[in-house]
Amino acid sequence: MEPVLATKLIEWPGYKHRVRMNVCGGLHMLRGNAAPHFTITADVLVSGHMIAGGAMHDTIVEHFPQFADLVALHLSDHNGVPMHAEANGAYYLRECELSTFDNHMRFTPADVPALVSLMRPVWKAQAEACIRHHHLRTFGDLSALPEGYEPTNADALISRRGYDMYGRS
Repeated sequence: MEPVLATKLIEWPGYKHRVRMNVCGGLHMLRGNAAPHFTITADVLVSGHMIAGGAMHDTIVEHFPQFADLVALHLSDHNGVPMHAEANGAYYLRECELSTFDNHMRFTPADVPALVSLMRPVWKAQAEACIRHHHLRTFGDLSALPEGYEPTNADALISRRGYDMYGRS
């Protein structure tokens, strides 16, 4: 179960009463993945029944602007590296309307691995800042964590006191 990061009553189209929006997220470990990845999603509830949900990032940031950094990291690994960084970077460089930018910078898809290497320390700093700022914890299949995985500060706090900020062990 994803940890709930925030909740609030909001206006929702088609409903005359406000509805509850729960924002959930953290570092999700799935069996088969090399490491946990950042995730942030929302559930919109009326009388406890979900009427909308998922990666509603525009809506999350509209109502919870403090999570813009976590939205930017969604599906990045625990070091902040975007999912399939090299392959997706090469694709977007080749397929998207970036011609003025790549012509000016003289980037080609062959340059993407070098760019990814240059960005790794920047992404790691962003990831660490986000983990600290939101007190994110790792959840999911913790038995599948890679050997040597460093738990987040929040994970270490949970293991010291035996429960998380929601009272769950």
